[in-house]
Amino acid sequence: MADDPDDFEIPEPRIPDLDNPVDRQSLVEAEKEKSIFSGWFSPTFHDHYDWVLRFLLRPALFVFIVGLNAWWDGNVRDMVWLAIVAIVAQHLFPRPK
Repeated sequence: MADDPDDFEIPEPRIPDLDNPVDRQSLVEAEKEKSIFSGWFSPTFHDHYDWVLRFLLRPALFVFIVGLNAWWDGNVRDMVWLAIVAIVAQHLFPRPK
């Protein structure tokens, strides 16, 4: 049976051979990946983004939302005003039948 746990073997770990170009390329790629993760995902970079989020993006979002609410409120106020004017005009000046 292929799923028998007794047949499962863990291979011995292989130490990379620096003379082998495939192993050397793998180590170079691993070093590049390490430098990318140490740059973007390092704790000091997180502290920088936390500062940017707290002191720049949140106030900018607040100002944007307040501005959007003011614009929306002005448009709704204009529509309600027009609706009230139209209703009052219909009652003051009814159409002849």
